[in-house]
Amino acid sequence: MLFYSPILFYQEEKMISLKTSNLFLILTLCTTAHVTASEEVIVQRSPGGYFTGVSPHQSPVRQTRAEERINPDPLKITGPRDAKALDQLRVTKSREIYLNGVYKVVEEAGEYVNDGPLTISPETINPEVEVLSLTVCGLGPDQIQGIGGFNKLRMLILDCNGRLKDGILSIVPLKTLTSLSLFSTGLTNAGLRGVLTLPNLLELDIRQNKEVTDEVANELLEETKLKMLRAYSTGLSENVQHQLAHKYKLIKH
Repeated sequence: MLFYSPILFYQEEKMISLKTSNLFLILTLCTTAHVTASEEVIVQRSPGGYFTGVSPHQSPVRQTRAEERINPDPLKITGPRDAKALDQLRVTKSREIYLNGVYKVVEEAGEYVNDGPLTISPETINPEVEVLSLTVCGLGPDQIQGIGGFNKLRMLILDCNGRLKDGILSIVPLKTLTSLSLFSTGLTNAGLRGVLTLPNLLELDIRQNKEVTDEVANELLEETKLKMLRAYSTGLSENVQHQLAHKYKLIKH
């Protein structure tokens, strides 16, 4: 049977890859359950060919039907919010929270004015969260001092919070973290050294951080658990990036 939407079938032994224009369909002959593209993966090019991983636009937390009754859909909030609206961050049972451009506002003389960035801690956000995305939220070191208290967090996205710099070290207690994105966060060599101590980290994005230099090349080239690294547009030299491309699935996008 021919399907027009990409469907990924899993098989232990045999996989057939077909290329049609810009779309890659991975079809296998099997009788196991299938996963549709709306639920699951993205196919990306790597130096070794193609590998599958969770799309940043898809839900990375799989749930059984019984779990779905307990854990609601991901919570997504965009833009500034007042304190009442932000209360849901604390009371939500969702294990996935996505905030984009969110900061606090207060009403003054009939108008809402910026009241600063959120404070990120288990006291302000559901402590059971497993996936937390905080993009363009104006966060600095003071706002993430308590972020190490999320003891179930597996994926953390802090993109475009350029004031974080060495404040990134606050995430070092996150022993369960497997995926971390620090795109344009002002990351420094010291901060990256701290990140590389995370014991279960498999995926790391440090793009657009010019303060990351060859000073940390040895740490990046040593044996780590990292399976995937995005490190373009940093202060790393071409020679170091070439070496990293051979060591990791170094992805440009």
